[in-house]
Amino acid sequence: MSSQPGVLERTTTVRTALRTADSLSRTSTADPSEVVDAVAALCQQKLNASHYADLRQVVCHFHEGMLTMRGTVSTYYMKQLAYAAVRDVPGAESIVDRIEVAQPKSPSGISQPANKGLI
Repeated sequence: MSSQPGVLERTTTVRTALRTADSLSRTSTADPSEVVDAVAALCQQKLNASHYADLRQVVCHFHEGMLTMRGTVSTYYMKQLAYAAVRDVPGAESIVDRIEVAQPKSPSGISQPANKGLI
């Protein structure tokens, strides 16, 4: 058991959504819109279940086997975590990563080039 409130509930919700998406993707008589909704909802729930606020800002769209993730995160590591969270979702044959990494800000609040100081 986890000591953080809500973790068990989020885990249970994700497991339920995973079973639903998996069963719908295996059923040839399933309404295609139900499969789309279930896969997109599962991906969103997996991201929303994260302890990282950045991942909860990513939005998933699913169409014809292609999962697209959009949003802005603070680091490339967060971008990798988002991909890792949804890579094994049943029904998603390919994943398009449209997540952007925010430019770091200077203390004055002005965005700095990402490669500053590397030359």
